[in-house]
This record gives sequence, C-alpha cells and structure tokens, in this order.
Amino acid sequence: MLDEVELGIKRTFLVTGGHGFLGQHLVKQALIDPRLKPVILDSVSALAPEGVEVIRADVRDLAQLRKIFRDLKPDFLVHAAAQLPRAEPEAIRATTVDGTRNILLLADELEIERTIFVSSTAVYSQKGDGVHQEEEELAEGFGTYGRAKVVAERLCAEARSRGQCVSVVRPKSFLGPGRMGVFQILFDWILEGRRIPTIGDGSNRFQLLDVDDLCQAILVLLWADKASANQAFNVGASEYDSVKSEIGNLCEYAGTGSRSFSIPVAPTHALLSILYKVGLSPIYPWVFRTAATNSEVSVSRMASLGWSPKYSNTETLRRAFDWYRENRSNFEGVGDHTGHRAIWSQGALKLLKHLF
Repeated sequence: MLDEVELGIKRTFLVTGGHGFLGQHLVKQALIDPRLKPVILDSVSALAPEGVEVIRADVRDLAQLRKIFRDLKPDFLVHAAAQLPRAEPEAIRATTVDGTRNILLLADELEIERTIFVSSTAVYSQKGDGVHQEEEELAEGFGTYGRAKVVAERLCAEARSRGQCVSVVRPKSFLGPGRMGVFQILFDWILEGRRIPTIGDGSNRFQLLDVDDLCQAILVLLWADKASANQAFNVGASEYDSVKSEIGNLCEYAGTGSRSFSIPVAPTHALLSILYKVGLSPIYPWVFRTAATNSEVSVSRMASLGWSPKYSNTETLRRAFDWYRENRSNFEGVGDHTGHRAIWSQGALKLLKHLF
C-alpha cells in the first residue's frame, strides 16, 4: 500500500507564536519534512515562506481559537507563543497560563494527536549550583516568567492525566541567525572593539543552544512514540566551556580587538537591578542574576530518542555573530521591542560601554 507521503497527504502542523524567533526557524525546518504542512498562528502579522498559511489570532481568546481550530483541524500543535521576561507581568501570565490552558482545552476537544509546549529552564530552582539539572528537579520558577511557565507545565501534566499526549520542551537560552535582544548588545560591543564585562570571574559554565538544534528536538518529538514523548525534556548543547573561555573565543574570532574582563558580582547586580527598575537598562534579572552561576541541564532524556545537538556553544555563538555582522546595517533605527527578533535599546548601557 502507498504511504501518506506517496499519496501526497500532509499533517497540519500549527505553530503558535510563529512570528517569533523560534517560530520562524521551526516553520522553515518543518517545510523540509514532506509529511508536514506548517501553519503559523500569531497575534501580530507574521512573515512566512511562500505557501505557508498565516492566521492572525491571540491565544488568550478561546472563542476565536475554537473557531480557527475547528476549521483548520490541526494534527499537531507546537505552542511557542509567549511574552518574554521584559513584558508586563500580567501579559506574561495571561499569554503563558491562559493561552496554554486554551490550547490544551481545544486539543482535548478536537482530539488533536500531539501537543508540544515550549517551556524554559527558568522553571528550575535557583537554589542549587545549577549543574546538570534533571527534568524531575524541583521547579519553582525564576521571576514572573519562570513561575508562569511552571503553572503552564502543571496544566500540561493535568492534560496528560486526561489522556492527551503533551511533550514539554525546556530549552536553554537559544540563539542563531536572526537572534537579537541581549545577544545583539553583546555583538554590538564586540564589533565596536569594546571590552566585555563578565559578571564574576567567568569560571562558571553556561550551556546555550542553537535554534536549529531546538527545532530538530521538536520535530523528533512529533514522530517519537507517544509513551516516550509524553513528558518533559531538557534541550541544550552538549559541548560548552566556561563563560570566560566562550566570550574570549568569540572576541578572538571577531578580530576587533575586543576582550573580556571580570567585574564583581554584588555591586553589578545592584547597579543593573536599579537601572532595570527605572527603565534605563533592557537587561532583566534572569540574565544578570544567572550570568555568574553554573547553568547546565542534562539532555540524556532527549538524546534517548535519537536527538543530538549539531552545534557547540562556540559554534552557536559564531553562527549568530556572523549573521548579525552581515545584517547589522539593516536594523539601524529600528524601535525598541521586547522580543528575540527585535533590536533592543541599550539605554544607560550605551553610555556605560564607553567606560570599557
């Protein structure tokens, strides 16, 4: 008998938050798979490859979603819509918690085959040393963003108990071509030949993740057997070094004369906290309070499904940096936003960098 691919049958693959950094990369990866027909759902107008349907909708609007889902009849859902940590707390909670509740309710109503929720390693407790955290570690959540993800994960667990197949993906900080935000600030300083301050002595290890490796993990979960996929998965690079070494290697690679140096933890936290609270810095607490800690997760559970990351921390940073160096001029003058695909205003940091 002919299989679905030979018959030209494709599974509808709906990505919420498809306009975002992850969503854009995931749709491009899904197009490579002849079994999938990706569709973007986002609350803002989204760019999309030719032939990809874009649906304008807000995951917080259950009635609107219900009509869309009944018409579209998706086979798979990837719920990546989220407000990032710089957004207003109520917007974070409403999008992450209420949006996830709505998605899971409709997945149950329409008997959607599989749902993948994109969570975060911000769910983990920050009380330990942060080394090789396992999926079953205590989840408390860091800040409004992390706590909202914890609540959303509990909703996923409840959905599993009702018979749904719901994978939870907890990616490390991910970047790649097109990533802006905090990494754009780092890349700007390196391109200008500035000295790069590292909070603490830089001996801590901070695992990153290439966005293409994250996309591949999600696609692996689509086709894994349900019993194996129906749980939470850490996703991160397998090869990474100390922060001091990684930043030093990137500075050397850039060839601009930039180099790193250490700054003390406590006064830096105090200064950045004040600047953030008064709106003079875009660097939010999750970034500066974890910058001097070990931050590593075990990826053995994801690896057991046949996934392995292609890129190391070093390669990931270089890929993202190369893209930004080639495209930087295209983004001059763009206004300030909170997402991963937007230029961030550096605020007071634009003045502070001249001290370095």
